[in-house]
Amino acid sequence: SMKIKFRGLVLCAAAVTLAGCGEDKPANVVATGEAANAAAKATSQSFRPVPGHWDVTMTMKEYDVGGMPEGIKEAFQKQIGQATTIDACLTPEEAARDDGKFFVPEKKGCDFQKFSMIDGQFSAEMVCTSGSEKLNVKTSGTYSAESYDMTVNTQGEMNRQPMKMVMHVAGKRDGECT
Repeated sequence: SMKIKFRGLVLCAAAVTLAGCGEDKPANVVATGEAANAAAKATSQSFRPVPGHWDVTMTMKEYDVGGMPEGIKEAFQKQIGQATTIDACLTPEEAARDDGKFFVPEKKGCDFQKFSMIDGQFSAEMVCTSGSEKLNVKTSGTYSAESYDMTVNTQGEMNRQPMKMVMHVAGKRDGECT
């Protein structure tokens, strides 16, 4: 397994994958449209994962990009269903940062359309645009202060070709950093 910084892992796994954020009794948040971006920022500033060592497992469930050469397509198809586990250390300083990055992606051009956190259930829809390319990202799953389980479904265009990717991301805190 690999050791990497926790924040980078969260943003790498998926733009809106929830990084175990929450408290034992999280507030309920539901927002759509313009309010969804504000809700995501505000919520991420009030929910915190527990610092420590986290095991994060990412599994590609589906990946298809139109126009992909056969050799490359076959290589991606072999990755489907293969789990990658990553060791991540979340420091108290990272957990306490009030910057909203757990829910709001760093990438410019991404806006939430819907954002919902209700009783440990997470759901978000986001649209990312770059030039003529547009990706729709839907994330849903469960979370607590010490674990999360999310499915990220991304559809749209990449290099003017249709693309679809489905990824499962699960994380669980399993002790202190060493």
